[in-house]
Amino acid sequence: MLAAAMGLAGCAGTDPAVVRGTGGPAGPVASSAAIKPFAPASVSIFPLTQLQLDAEGEPWLLLFVELQDRWGDPVKAVGWLTVYLEPEGRPGSVSDHEARWDIDLTDASVNSALFDPVTRTYRVQLGGLPLRAVPMAQRSEQRRAGGSAEGIKNTMVFRAMFRTRGESGDELELWDTFRLES
Repeated sequence: MLAAAMGLAGCAGTDPAVVRGTGGPAGPVASSAAIKPFAPASVSIFPLTQLQLDAEGEPWLLLFVELQDRWGDPVKAVGWLTVYLEPEGRPGSVSDHEARWDIDLTDASVNSALFDPVTRTYRVQLGGLPLRAVPMAQRSEQRRAGGSAEGIKNTMVFRAMFRTRGESGDELELWDTFRLES
């Protein structure tokens, strides 16, 4: 039994996930190449994104946006998030959009307020949707309440662009497209 325990202890010493103290001084400050190793490398509109209705019956989008570093881990970042609603039946360039929202995530207090630690995403409420969103939001509300959602199926296409500085310090634009069907 003691030999087995000794063997396991020996294995733990070679595990790269185990950090052992050296008792010596701290190492050098990170080199310039390692200044932003956790900079965002991708953006994605999370599937939790949904249409909802406010108390007056106006539709709004509850948008969840995740930034990931080059290892695929969720990260917070400083930058600008721009969301576009593509015109109905005419997906195209961002210069031809039905609506646009700009969110300033360079402000630390705004950035922190919009970040949801549970989902590790930015949680943003977008209002000012076109009237075609009303029946879609009504169907979404009916489904969330456990009912059936009758009616013609509609689709809205949203594009998110996050502008920031990348790992090397160069300006970076990250894009994602999300189809919301209801």
